[in-house]
Amino acid sequence: MDFDPSSYWTDYDVGHQPNEVVSMSTTFYPREDYPGDLLIVTTDNVYFVVHKRVLLEHSCNKFKGCIDNPELSWIQVAESSIVLNLILHTIYDFDPTSYKPTLSQISDLLDALPLYGIDVVDRFSEGKHFFQMTLDHALVSGLETYALSDSGCCSDLRQVVIRLRCYATRWTKGHD
Repeated sequence: MDFDPSSYWTDYDVGHQPNEVVSMSTTFYPREDYPGDLLIVTTDNVYFVVHKRVLLEHSCNKFKGCIDNPELSWIQVAESSIVLNLILHTIYDFDPTSYKPTLSQISDLLDALPLYGIDVVDRFSEGKHFFQMTLDHALVSGLETYALSDSGCCSDLRQVVIRLRCYATRWTKGHD
């Protein structure tokens, strides 16, 4: 690999010392083939390298007003790395299932998306990764999944959770 990550940090004055170990996202990291232009630091000090253009495309409020300045090379957000990772997965439309988010983490995501100007209804619509991932919780935690879909304005998801729970109830009664 010809890419030297230490040279990448010279573009970002985030206050770390030379040879200091930093925690980096395993999905959103400095890449030579598709370099990012914005470093995001979370409350638990995990670094994410992303593309301002992508964030601006999907955010109606310039990512909570954090990327108003085109010269800006890094920002710190008030979210944990778990929540920011899920936010970025929704923006980039990446499949988050390998992270196995809990319903609580999905709830935190649903709370955070509107703050960053991301359309919850679009990101949790049928056929999207987050729709299926949340639906996967419905068989085990039906009521909690229903409540989550109801609170997050996810009417498509809510309707499927209701049908799924009805089918599961009928199937269970028929096999007792």
